[in-house]
Amino acid sequence: MLAEIGGIAYCDQNSELWGTTYFGLPVISPTEVQKTDYDRIVITACSTDAILFDLTQKYEVNEDKIISEPASQLNRSRNHFVHTFASLAKKRGLRGNVAEGGVYQGNYAKEINAAFPDSTLYLFDTFEGFVKTETHNDEAYVKTGRTHSHFRNTSVQTVMNNLPYPNNAIIRKGFFPESATDVDGDFVFVNLDFDLYAPILAGLEFFYPKLVIGGVILIHDYFASEVFAANKAVDEFCLAHNLYPLPIGDVLSVAIIKQQ
Repeated sequence: MLAEIGGIAYCDQNSELWGTTYFGLPVISPTEVQKTDYDRIVITACSTDAILFDLTQKYEVNEDKIISEPASQLNRSRNHFVHTFASLAKKRGLRGNVAEGGVYQGNYAKEINAAFPDSTLYLFDTFEGFVKTETHNDEAYVKTGRTHSHFRNTSVQTVMNNLPYPNNAIIRKGFFPESATDVDGDFVFVNLDFDLYAPILAGLEFFYPKLVIGGVILIHDYFASEVFAANKAVDEFCLAHNLYPLPIGDVLSVAIIKQQ
């Protein structure tokens, strides 16, 4: 979901939804926003920064007319999870590296870095957005209606500027899992937010054996109706390894805990 135009329409990038209705309101394309007489646009998806960029840069929406508080609340729940888990991990003596796959501008990497100030933080991303070969080969992503240029407005420096302890971060720029070929050691917390099926599944297969007992892999977008890649990858991995994903309360993410 891109945004909700309260009382008038829902706006979504998925072309399959255009012309349908949702809770009695029509679903329109982003280009229709420019032709619509509205007072406010309410962002209801969690990718607040990316949506703000699209609305203001691509569709020339005045930022003063955009309300992002509902989406920000979802992000706060996810942020709270990593900080409270870090507190429990410290209490239980769990030690190890931390990582994120799918970093974008580093907003969640900042929270991981702050929650685990003494851990090495590995950051895996192209830091240039998606490329056509990635998105065109991912059926679930194609259905979202997003272009291959999505998430392009970032850089390594943007991410590093976001981190409270940048000296602890190791940037792994490139395509996962090739970018992780020589990464070893124990991990206590990993966040996977790749959006695409292949790297999400590869991330689970790569990091789960490296988790310490009690360590966690957090997977974003599992419950996102417009992104089915995470759901498919997590279900496939959990079924193969007799694991059960646990919702964390942000209505989007699930966690997998290493038990043995």
